[in-house]
Amino acid sequence: MKLAAALWTGGKDCSLALYEAHQSGVQVAELVTLAPPSPVFLAHPIPFLKRQAEAMGLRHRTVEIKPPLEAGYAQAMRVLWGEGIEVLVTGDIAEVDGHPNWIRKMSRDAGLDVLTPLWGRDRRGLLSDLLGCGFKAVFSLVKKPWFTRQWVGRAIDRQAVEELEGIARRTGLDLCGENGEYHSLVLDGPTFKRGLRVAAFDIREQDEMMYMDAFEIADEEKPLGAMQTRKQCLRCGVAFVCGADQETGHCWCAELPPIMPVTDEGCFCPNCLRQEVASLLSQQQAVGAIRDI
Repeated sequence: MKLAAALWTGGKDCSLALYEAHQSGVQVAELVTLAPPSPVFLAHPIPFLKRQAEAMGLRHRTVEIKPPLEAGYAQAMRVLWGEGIEVLVTGDIAEVDGHPNWIRKMSRDAGLDVLTPLWGRDRRGLLSDLLGCGFKAVFSLVKKPWFTRQWVGRAIDRQAVEELEGIARRTGLDLCGENGEYHSLVLDGPTFKRGLRVAAFDIREQDEMMYMDAFEIADEEKPLGAMQTRKQCLRCGVAFVCGADQETGHCWCAELPPIMPVTDEGCFCPNCLRQEVASLLSQQQAVGAIRDI
């Protein structure tokens, strides 16, 4: 089995990618943050990333990227390869501004494989999968004109996703913040052995950015709600949270058309259930079209 490292920013995308890679049998040995010399990450502070790694029982380290940029990345890839890493897991979703995947390009000469579990997937579906799998995340940095200060430190939950969709309709915002409109930090999830809680933070502003300056982080045990259980997807084997949560009183699957019966045999995860629903709806439409002929 090839040894893998997950490129880590601490946000929702790399967290979901790490989880899905793990569920598919990839052996992730460590979390790696690629950073310039003396980095200052407003949205993803290094001390917080280390606390996340500790909460998951994984090693975290920073690999320095020295200028010039392309040569620095190429050297970092060679260092990882020389240490036995053969696969890099990233949370990349799509090309940015039409450019090809940067990590894949930089990894090619070093002989590293790149695994992108989220690549090409629907943005709304990814946010639903994040919540359906039990991840807890907050907005760590938001930008004007899309957001106000009130979004900083706010939980990424179903209500927030609905509001994001409204902003997207009005402004063209990318629902997952792929153009840098916002960033996130994950506090808990199925990969965490214990959760984290931002006990105290300030809101700072810099140009168009508003961000969370967290100065007190606490460990937190977060049991499932009384009606929730962890299940394993019948189709892909991914673990996910099933049942009514305390926030809304209903399960994540309530947002999908009720066209599949609930049975004692088990359930599908958010991603597989969405695919199954789409397939069944397509079949129903095809049958209806034939009947109309």
